[in-house]
Amino acid sequence: MAVGTFQNWRDIADLTLETISRDPDVALPARDGKACYSRVMFFYNVRTNQLVQQRIFRMIVIVATGDILTLTPHDKQCEPVA
Repeated sequence: MAVGTFQNWRDIADLTLETISRDPDVALPARDGKACYSRVMFFYNVRTNQLVQQRIFRMIVIVATGDILTLTPHDKQCEPVA
């Protein structure tokens, strides 16, 4: 995800975690005491301020503790559990 942004992949991961935690586009309960948060992220080249890419990310969290289990790029926002 960091290609073309002139940022380290860890910076991109931190930015994504912080942004989804503060302001998810979708927040839904998941199975086994977990929750799914997702958001479209926009990544810019820090030197030119040009948009490099946009991508949806999903973050799975344990509701009771707030521990983050996973953060992954995805094709869709979180969906209700059937």
